[in-house]
Amino acid sequence: GKLNFAASVVPARPFLRRLINAIFTVKKPYHFIRITKNIREDLLIWAEFLNHYNGVTFFRSLGILPSDALHLYSDASHLGFGAFYGSRWIQASYPMDWRDLHISTLELYPIYVLVSLFGHLFKNHSILFHCDNMAVTHIINNQTSAVKENMSIVRPLVLLLMKLNISLKSE
Repeated sequence: GKLNFAASVVPARPFLRRLINAIFTVKKPYHFIRITKNIREDLLIWAEFLNHYNGVTFFRSLGILPSDALHLYSDASHLGFGAFYGSRWIQASYPMDWRDLHISTLELYPIYVLVSLFGHLFKNHSILFHCDNMAVTHIINNQTSAVKENMSIVRPLVLLLMKLNISLKSE
């Protein structure tokens, strides 16, 4: 039988989930579905990944690396964030217009920054990230959010995780 490409690339699910849910709403095969803005944005990120994907996926390292073994940490407040990996660290203030965002968005952002800056150093690994925010843990584990601002971080984060072949889970 044919191999389902989307199913064989593990992180494809968050980008196809909304489309699959929309397909399940139709009653007849000739019915149409509405391509919403969220579905369109998901498909654009998926297309970007496919444009760079060479068809080769390496097995991730055996076992799961806890973030504390990697010395991978982040934290945020409404004023700014800090994060570090090993002896490398970053910190920044949020722009004034970010200070009214939900704390889950502000806590999610430094995780994306960490992976953006240092992800190449732990590519092909499965990482368990310890997080003090249950909403962020849920977002990372499900790779989706109903909050628009969170999705503006989740989409590029998951794209980066796919490119680096990193499995990121949280607790």
